[in-house]
Amino acid sequence: DAAARAFTVTIDKLTLQDAGEYRCGADRSRHPDANFTVTVNVLPARSADVTGAVGGSVSIPCRYFPHYASKNKHWTRAKPPSFKLQTTPSQREVREGRFSVRDEPSRGRVILTIQNLKEEDRKS
Repeated sequence: DAAARAFTVTIDKLTLQDAGEYRCGADRSRHPDANFTVTVNVLPARSADVTGAVGGSVSIPCRYFPHYASKNKHWTRAKPPSFKLQTTPSQREVREGRFSVRDEPSRGRVILTIQNLKEEDRKS
C-alpha cells in the first residue's frame, strides 16, 4: 500500500517450522531503511480428539499467548449439554455441574475438565 507506505507478506499454510524471527525493509538508493523485526509464533493445530471412558473424566488444555494472561478466558459448547464457562482475572476457576474451567496464566493455558463422562458428551 503505497499511500500507507506499507507492504504485506502472507505465509500460506503455516507450519510449526515457520516460527521464528523475520525482518522486513525496503532498499532505497540513497537512504538506508531500518529493518522491522517480527517474531512469528506458531501454535499447534486448533483442534484435537480427546478420549475418555464413560464415568471417568478428561482435562483438555487450551494454550494462549502471554499477552492474554490478564484477559477473560472461556470454553463453550453449543450442543446439549450446552454451556459457557468464563474465567476472569479475579476468578481463575469456574464450575457448573460436571464442567469446570481453570485458568493457569503462568503456564499460558486454560483447562476444561469434564467429570463423570456420559455418552452424550461424544461428538456427533
